[in-house]
Amino acid sequence: MQSTLAVILTPLFSPGGYSTSELALIGVCFVSGGMVFLFVYGIILDRTKAYLKAARLITFAVTISGMAGPLIIPAGNITLTCCWAFFTGSFLLPIFVVALPFTVILTHPIPSDAANGIMLTGSYIFATVGCLGGAPLFEKHWNYGITIFICCSATAFVASLIMKEPEANEESSNKKESVDSEVDLEVDED
Repeated sequence: MQSTLAVILTPLFSPGGYSTSELALIGVCFVSGGMVFLFVYGIILDRTKAYLKAARLITFAVTISGMAGPLIIPAGNITLTCCWAFFTGSFLLPIFVVALPFTVILTHPIPSDAANGIMLTGSYIFATVGCLGGAPLFEKHWNYGITIFICCSATAFVASLIMKEPEANEESSNKKESVDSEVDLEVDED
């Protein structure tokens, strides 16, 4: 979605009547929010490994942000829209920080390169379709475009709620058990 958003920026904000410089400022706020929270998510996820919780938080926040968009964007208030863009960017841009490692966990024993390659290919296909179809849709039927964005976000949120926390894979737990038993044997021999 973040790749598509860059292409549909002008049609997305057209109901607010924003100038080109205001659109640039909105884009800077969107990217700034994402950059700041990339570091925050990276640090938190490195320590907690709570990828599913992060995915749920991100998809929920993006859905709520999408629902707020039709109220905020047409108002034409640049300050409010920049705050909305910062908030949206802070949850939408860091999705790869969550998605790449979580994909590896979910698709075990598939090699990480293959799992991430498949996920990124799907992401780029979605972005291509979104770019080619999103800009004309937002130009002609803004309400339909924002509704589709909200539906995509809500679908991702519901999917994250249905997901279960991945269990530790059997191979690593079996390896840990064998190492533990070897350590026990060494202790008994002494």
